Amino acid sequence: VYIDYSSMTRNWYSYLLYGFFNSINKERIKLFFGYSHAEFVASDENHTLNRIVSPLFGYCDLCLPSKPTALVIGLGNEPNRIYGLKEYFDAVPYLFYSDKSYNEKYSEEIELLHSDILHEINSNHVFKFPIHDLVYTSYLLENLCLRLLRDYRIVIAPCGPKPFGLLAMIASLNHEDPIEVWRISPGSKINKVDRKPTGLISVIEVTF
Repeated sequence: VYIDYSSMTRNWYSYLLYGFFNSINKERIKLFFGYSHAEFVASDENHTLNRIVSPLFGYCDLCLPSKPTALVIGLGNEPNRIYGLKEYFDAVPYLFYSDKSYNEKYSEEIELLHSDILHEINSNHVFKFPIHDLVYTSYLLENLCLRLLRDYRIVIAPCGPKPFGLLAMIASLNHEDPIEVWRISPGSKINKVDRKPTGLISVIEVTF
């Protein structure tokens, strides 16, 4: 099954992945998630406010946490998404954002928009990933989760980009120890942006 999630909400493709993962015949299913990369569009100054801060269905643990929380944030180009998250979870923060290997404009804008939190956090807690190489990015995230699971409850807030959100969901489903994935969103109030495709498509294969 090929799923093009380029224009889907995180809620939408999280349900698709969760549904296939819990299928009776999931061993026979091979999924291909495709993401069409877009040309750079500068961040809109009219940022929408968050109206939804909640765990994605199927990607959370309903038990009361018995460990301190490690918060893994995927940075995007909307700073409003992450304001207050560290305090909300009373958590040790870790940051992921795209490096300059694909389109340096995205990386430079993220560093500008999130300069405050990037300067506050220990550089050992900041990870840059190549958005066009999801295997390596998955390796970075997986290794961090394995290290943190010993001592922390893990919450991942993929505020950008979408491929990082997909990798967070896969990591959550792959571990018996809970890794929660939360949705931070303005819901239906989100600003619409006209994106132009570059022609590059990143595809990741998921088998169960």
